[in-house]
Amino acid sequence: MNVHQLAIWLEIEPILNDDNLFNKSKLYLVKADKWNDYTSLLAKCKCLLAPYYTREEKINALTIEHQLFKNNSIEDSISYAEPILNDDTIPLYQYTIQVMLNPSIFDIDITTLTINELNQLVWQLVVYSPLSTIGNYFLIAFPNCCADISERVLLEYTNENIDEYNINLVSFEDVFLGNWASIEFKLDKQEFNNAMIEWDKRNTKYLNKIGVKPKRGIKRFNQELY
Repeated sequence: MNVHQLAIWLEIEPILNDDNLFNKSKLYLVKADKWNDYTSLLAKCKCLLAPYYTREEKINALTIEHQLFKNNSIEDSISYAEPILNDDTIPLYQYTIQVMLNPSIFDIDITTLTINELNQLVWQLVVYSPLSTIGNYFLIAFPNCCADISERVLLEYTNENIDEYNINLVSFEDVFLGNWASIEFKLDKQEFNNAMIEWDKRNTKYLNKIGVKPKRGIKRFNQELY
């Protein structure tokens, strides 16, 4: 589990509006602090640049998104993506599909672009742009995804809400080093830290696979390992 995504994807308001959901449970929000640039990069690349490689994966992804949007025919989308469908070396990104199905929201005329050009444009937008500038659609669907949102979420609720729903703010550093797991769940601190190191090594392999290299100055744990 991407611990930063735990904070990103946790839709706190629907949870708080349901008195029975997560009753007597703890809610954890992970605050990235100085690691925010890196965890935000991971969140963008894992969410938006999720790659589909095989023809079957690409068509399945297109079909699923069409069930949600239905802005044009699945046949038209398959036809547009056809030049890369059979090439397992060229990924079709999740965000590319969303742009294909909602071009007016992104203010992109895809009729002037080939699928390869659109894929490259999407990659550049995700990797080089702050999420706030990427597109209205994603901001509507996942507001403040790239921000370190934990404190913002907590500030939206009173102390009574925080106490009632047992909302806990956890630092990313404490999660990564195993401090949180050791205290909260009595897990072995070093074993958990080792698991997080492996998690981050896999993140590195993933970023390399999609051609993304964290820019200089982005702080990372165990930098010497990479």
